[in-house]
Amino acid sequence: FCKKISRDTLVLSVIAGFSLAALEKALGSERIVRTMPNTPAQVGKGVTGVVAASGVEGGQRQIVDALLGASGLVVWLDDESQIDSLTGVSGSGPAYVFLMVEALAAAAMAEGIDGRTANMIARQTVIGSAALLEADPSDAALLRENVTSPNGVTAEALKVLMGEGGLFQLMEKTVRAAARRNQEPVRCGIDGENRAFGLLGRVSFSTDRILPLTDPVFQSSRFEVSCRLSSRGWSLSATMETKNRRMACLSSGESRPRASLMRLA
Repeated sequence: FCKKISRDTLVLSVIAGFSLAALEKALGSERIVRTMPNTPAQVGKGVTGVVAASGVEGGQRQIVDALLGASGLVVWLDDESQIDSLTGVSGSGPAYVFLMVEALAAAAMAEGIDGRTANMIARQTVIGSAALLEADPSDAALLRENVTSPNGVTAEALKVLMGEGGLFQLMEKTVRAAARRNQEPVRCGIDGENRAFGLLGRVSFSTDRILPLTDPVFQSSRFEVSCRLSSRGWSLSATMETKNRRMACLSSGESRPRASLMRLA
C-alpha cells in the first residue's frame, strides 16, 4: 500500500505505540502526524495529543487542527516521547474515571444502598462534578477544598484517599504503567504481524460544527472522520473534501493496517 502514498501526502496515524520513525520508514514520507485520541471524542469532549514529523508544514497543521478539533481539545506536543505520558493520562484516563464510578457504586452497595440507586448516584456524582469543573475555571484543588469542611465528613474520607499509598501515589503508578506499555515496540501488519490494541467502544464525529472556516484553503470544505474500536482492533476512516488537497489515513483493523489515499477535487 505504501506505493499509493506520495511524499507530499499528509498521513494521520492513530496507531498506539507506533513511532514517527517507524511510520516514516514504512511509508517513505516525512509528512506524518501521530495522534492519540480518547473515547469522549464521540460527544465532542475528547482530548487528542498530536505530534508532527519534521516534514509537516504550518498549513498541514491547520488541516489537522480542523479535522481533530471537532472532537474536542487538540494538544500539540513538542517531543514525541510526551505522547506516551499523554496516553497514560488522557488516552486511558476515561477508563480510570469509569472504574471510579464502578468502585463508588460498589462502596454504596456495601453500605446498604440498592444496586440501581448506587449506580445512579455514583454516575451522576461524576457527571455533575465534571460539569462543575468545566463551568468553573478554578483549580481542581480549590473545588475540592470548597466541598471539604474542616474536620467534617469529607475531610475524614479524604484522609484515606490522600494518605500514604493513597490516590496520588496510585495514580502516578497507573499513568507510569500505561506510558511504559505505550513505549513498547509495536509489531503490526506493516511488517507482518498484528497486535490487538484492546480498545473498546466506538467513536464517530463530523467536523461540520467547525465550518465555515475563514481560511481560503477550507472554503467549501467538508470533513468527516469515523473511528470504530473493538476488542479485536480498530479502524479509522477519514474524508476531506477541499479543493486541490489530498490526505491519507492509516487505519488498523482485525488483520493488518491499510492506507487509503483520497485524491479530492
